[in-house]
Amino acid sequence: MEHKLESGTTITIQKGKPEDAEAYVVYLEKISEESDFLTFGAGELTVTAEEQREIIQRFLDASIDLCLLAKMEGEIVGNLTFRSGRRLRTAHTGEFGVSVRRKYQGLGIGGRLISCLLDWARETGRIRKINLRVRADHNSAIRLYRKFGFKEEGRLKREFCINGIFFDALTMGMNVEENGVIMDKKNGVLIYQSEEIRMRYTTRKDLDVVLSTEQSEENSRFIVPWSMEQHASALEDENMMHAVLESSDGTERVGYVIVSGLQNPNDSIELTRIVITEKGRGWGRKALQLIKEWAFEERKAQRLWLDVKEYNTRARHIYEAEGFIVEGILRNCLKTDGKYESLVLMSVLAHEYAAWRKKGAAQLVPGLKKE
Repeated sequence: MEHKLESGTTITIQKGKPEDAEAYVVYLEKISEESDFLTFGAGELTVTAEEQREIIQRFLDASIDLCLLAKMEGEIVGNLTFRSGRRLRTAHTGEFGVSVRRKYQGLGIGGRLISCLLDWARETGRIRKINLRVRADHNSAIRLYRKFGFKEEGRLKREFCINGIFFDALTMGMNVEENGVIMDKKNGVLIYQSEEIRMRYTTRKDLDVVLSTEQSEENSRFIVPWSMEQHASALEDENMMHAVLESSDGTERVGYVIVSGLQNPNDSIELTRIVITEKGRGWGRKALQLIKEWAFEERKAQRLWLDVKEYNTRARHIYEAEGFIVEGILRNCLKTDGKYESLVLMSVLAHEYAAWRKKGAAQLVPGLKKE
């Protein structure tokens, strides 16, 4: 099946076939030389093309095992394997591993492979739990797994020994049934997720709650309320993202967010609106952190910007604490109930976000303690 990546590049993802064996061996040899995050290193794989052909055939013969290959212009650039339990009591579960050639990382290939795994697992009707192990310091991979709903379940001490240095591994898992609903586009597909909060696309069924939230007294004076038609239009606009904010387990709705500029050729994304319903519980900070991570690491934005009413000091403090810098003030640009209001323009750039994340907010924002 063909998949078009956000970069515009097209890849194909399909089950491995016996005729892929020779190229697959070459691929495994190359990635073993490129990464220290795998369970095998350079020169450790001694499998022949014929042996690999038999391995691929066993995957094809097993109805609840899976071997996927991602190809670009015929070359294998990524792979994913999933093996289920071999006994009746563990046949509903299994563990997967995924890899992508170094020069093709950052294009979203790993995410597409995982999406295909989840779709396949639901289609089988038999796989109920998916597990994985990842080196505890492999932060980019851990963020990707969290995005798809995987949660940390344990820590294996000194699981890997690489060049004489020991590394821990995290065990992560996902219940397929719990994630099946939110991954269905008809019910609001999951966009991005952290350990505590997630974004999913808003559906028309959500709009009544969105409007009531927006029109509440505690929120309406800080924003320019939209009509039902404006919100409905945003759902269909390819240049915008309208998303519901929820606790990561989906049990609590905490607000919504609207983002614009997804098709901006200058890689500048606008945080058009963020409304938090459950105030005073830290959800605003968590939502901002999630949006920044999504904008800079998932969307590869260069700039994330917003405007905020000048007198909304609480929101401005949170934005500043999260690394946003004041660019200027649009004086008396809004007229509300006969009174003029000013907007403060704020933004954070990609390199500022990277430095903020690396050093920690406590070192960049005076008076802010690192949590």
